[in-house]
Amino acid sequence: LLMRFPDFIIIGAQKCGTTWLWRELRHHPGVYVPPRKEIHFFDKHLMRESLRWYGEQLNPHKAEGLLLGEKTPCYAHLEASTIHRMSEMMPKTKVVLVLRDPAERAWSQAKMEVSRYNTKVGEHRDLGRMLRNVGNLRNRVRTDYGSMLANWSRYFGPTRFAVLSYEQLKSKPSAFWERFCNFVG
Repeated sequence: LLMRFPDFIIIGAQKCGTTWLWRELRHHPGVYVPPRKEIHFFDKHLMRESLRWYGEQLNPHKAEGLLLGEKTPCYAHLEASTIHRMSEMMPKTKVVLVLRDPAERAWSQAKMEVSRYNTKVGEHRDLGRMLRNVGNLRNRVRTDYGSMLANWSRYFGPTRFAVLSYEQLKSKPSAFWERFCNFVG
């Protein structure tokens, strides 16, 4: 049996709108995305699991006659060697990177992280925690758009790699959606 790879993969940093996009795609009649929101094959399971496992997560039999997609935002931060390997394994797969103003994204993520510890986000005692979160290494890596763009465009090229913006999603969702659909097919 031949493995069916996704027709498209959605990547990006946290708080950039990828979950909204995944939810919309769950209701699109011409697209199948797995119920598992993030598969994490290429960042967490590549060395532990087989391609067969990856295929099972995608459920390609449910995507018969439909576009098959995956959403794992963390792929945006993969090492160049892994991105290169993905490009060779999946020569027809397209990648959509969703970005957001870096400061707005970092602040939104900090609020989310602090809310995990506290139900009253915004209290004075949370401000220090939020500011530390904005500057931590994990948050800075998620906002290193230069590396993301360089690595992904190098191996996927302009016909297989597109960048969409959270700002367009918020201000003109129909234009964002149209751009996405035109790109993935």
